[in-house]
Amino acid sequence: LAELGLRQSHCGEATAGALEGAMLPWLSALDLAENTGMGPYLSRVLAPMPQLRRLCAFDCGLTDAAAEALGREALPRLTTLEVLDLCEAVHVTPRGWAALARGLSPGTRASLRVLLLEDCPGLDGASVAALLGGGERGAAPLSALRVLRLDCRNEQNTSEAMEAALRGAWLPSLRVLYLDRVPLRVELVD
Repeated sequence: LAELGLRQSHCGEATAGALEGAMLPWLSALDLAENTGMGPYLSRVLAPMPQLRRLCAFDCGLTDAAAEALGREALPRLTTLEVLDLCEAVHVTPRGWAALARGLSPGTRASLRVLLLEDCPGLDGASVAALLGGGERGAAPLSALRVLRLDCRNEQNTSEAMEAALRGAWLPSLRVLYLDRVPLRVELVD
């Protein structure tokens, strides 16, 4: 089995236990979108999948605790991950995003090509900076990243913080950038 899609399948603890015990080391794509009960179990589910290349965890009920576990237990081992979709992680605060960013190992950072963070109100300038890496922050940059979608929907974000995060990132391969509801100041120069 190379790809597994369980979108809107009402997955929760029982499914997580089955996936964890299924031994799917060759699984390259996992779609758990819109399974709001999977968040707490996501890191356990991903543990036996070291070759995973695409993870869609859109609206999976991710919380700070789940993001911290993901960053601590799963992401450091996913060194072939190319696509990470964590859209609609509406319960993750800047603390959870920072913990998740710490889990992006140099190997994962080097392989990641698509990062989708749409409708994530907990993203702020500091957590975006930690996720993107590079600059003075010491984290390895997302050097292979080609597509970045940020949608912060957070009224606490300031344009200065977001601009600093984006300015400090080193994204040499970036081809597509979506900044939805990200506060930026635009200065037009003649």
